[in-house]
Amino acid sequence: MITARTSVPRFTLDWPRWQPPATTGLAAFVSSTASVRWADGLLAREDGRLVVFAATGREAEPQALARLRYPGVQAVTLVPCRSDPRWVRLALEVALSLANCRSSELGRYEACLTSYQRPSCPPGAVRIPHLVTVGRGTSVTDTVIWELTPVPVAQQWLGGPLPDLCFFEQHLEALVRLRGALRRGWVPVRAAAARLPELLGNQELSIRLVYQHASRFRTLLADLTRTLTG
Repeated sequence: MITARTSVPRFTLDWPRWQPPATTGLAAFVSSTASVRWADGLLAREDGRLVVFAATGREAEPQALARLRYPGVQAVTLVPCRSDPRWVRLALEVALSLANCRSSELGRYEACLTSYQRPSCPPGAVRIPHLVTVGRGTSVTDTVIWELTPVPVAQQWLGGPLPDLCFFEQHLEALVRLRGALRRGWVPVRAAAARLPELLGNQELSIRLVYQHASRFRTLLADLTRTLTG
């Protein structure tokens, strides 16, 4: 093991001041000046925007993707039946963070859709497992928040063709553990031999970086899956 850079949590797992209904649907951040007639309920007004809920039934994923194009929608997350409000809020905050980051790259705002549980993929869409660091009281952990997005949007975000997404989904546990090791200031010897610290530089380990260097990470993960779970 060798010493590496550490990171601090970007998100916190706290109870929001609102709670979604115990039915399958979606929650969204919407501009306070936008019409929300399409929503079934207003959950809260906070930070200059609205938090709304809309029931979807079994067709949650395609309905949520369609809501991304509604005027004033800033971020959307899927809400499984009887969801934990803390995780709903976390996934919504991640969606907003993703949208804000991309707006600076694209020069325009495009809302993002997330889920704290792995979503189904409608035709023409892909799911992206974003690696995030979460603070819970005095503890810090690493987890996955999923993004669901149309294929062309994912390719534009990545800057090229998508890699074998199934392979990296199968190795998510190793990636999460690796992100945690980096955050704590250590890198497994095999990752050091693969010159992972040089590749990261001042960045955190992200799924975007993994996808951009898919060949290198495929080789590395074959060893890390055994090393980090042993």
